[in-house]
Amino acid sequence: MNISPKLDKIFRYKSPNVDVQEIIDRGYVGSILEKKKILFIGMNPSYLSDSKPDSFLYDVNQAVHDYPKHYLNFKKLIDNTDYSNNWTYIDLLYFRETNQKKLELILKNDIQFIVEQLMVTHEVIKFIEPKIIIIANSGASNFFGTNRIKNPDNSYTNIWFGLNLYFDKVTGLYRSKGINENSLLSNEDFNFYDDKYFLFTSTLKYMNKFEKERLSWFINKIS
Repeated sequence: MNISPKLDKIFRYKSPNVDVQEIIDRGYVGSILEKKKILFIGMNPSYLSDSKPDSFLYDVNQAVHDYPKHYLNFKKLIDNTDYSNNWTYIDLLYFRETNQKKLELILKNDIQFIVEQLMVTHEVIKFIEPKIIIIANSGASNFFGTNRIKNPDNSYTNIWFGLNLYFDKVTGLYRSKGINENSLLSNEDFNFYDDKYFLFTSTLKYMNKFEKERLSWFINKIS
């Protein structure tokens, strides 16, 4: 599955906001996709001080060697499980920005730009066909429907993918039972996530070794 044509189209978007347009003009970054049983999901790629505007896809396995500060954490975590050669990584969104507070600016001015990226990511997850989905970023968890907000009129916001998640007492992970009626996903996707396991955590590089050991233990419980 090559997501470049879809992202090329999305990133031709023109924002009325100058600061948002600056982010869009940097281009996109995404993973080269492989079918794997363990899928780590972050928020979005960074844009460091020495970065230059460009759009490209990268190999996750190569990134472990080239950018170990971020990607080696995933490999080390999985090396202690039965899935040592069966994992991959994607970002939920594809725009390049280190300061994740800038996401609020984009949502305020250009929500459709975000929605279109999320729909690509949904297709990506379906292609990868993971057994366990590990959301390794606290902000990214919002987009799966974990922190929906109930309004005074009993409606809900912050739905996004809108998975109806529940805690599985056998594994200690979360599972999905359908999707919220206001989900971005269509009815045909209703059952796709039902046989998946979800683990929500913070960015791995900020975890201590005890937290990582416990996380590996949870993952290894799923056979």
